[in-house]
Amino acid sequence: QYLSRDYVDEELFQLVAISSIYLAIKINSPKKVAILSIASTGNGQITVKDIEKMELSIMKCLNWHLFPPTSVAFIENFFPLIPNDCSDVFKLE
Repeated sequence: QYLSRDYVDEELFQLVAISSIYLAIKINSPKKVAILSIASTGNGQITVKDIEKMELSIMKCLNWHLFPPTSVAFIENFFPLIPNDCSDVFKLE
């Protein structure tokens, strides 16, 4: 959606791609990844500041809708709330 707004040259495309990957990692990965290590994949053409600015630009363009709820996300959040003694109810026979 972000790329459909305007013409994007190769350099800007790389920045959008790297920033999108970093956003996805921050949202979906339990491990923290340093932004500096992400910036280093840009062969010295992309700085931490560039990624931070692009992240904000992408989030604004998407109206901050970064993680639409899914049934899998609901289950992942719901199951840990079920007491262990109720596990028999969810067994398939």
